Amino acid sequence: MSINRQQGAQNAYNTLELIKQLDSSYICGVELSGDPRNGKFEDFIPVFDRARQQGLKISLHCAEIPEQMGES
Repeated sequence: MSINRQQGAQNAYNTLELIKQLDSSYICGVELSGDPRNGKFEDFIPVFDRARQQGLKISLHCAEIPEQMGES
């Protein structure tokens, strides 16, 4: 499942709740995606901590543009 940084952290939490309701055998993880110029990686750290607690694997796309090299 993809968490789009442009849609905010609350939407990301809603995605995690949806994953709980679905058959988890089809979902192995979540990723942070979206335009790296919108949304802050720091806002999503608690979301991905919760995802790990739910046993999900994580893929992050961050520091993709020079202005965000501090995210890495």
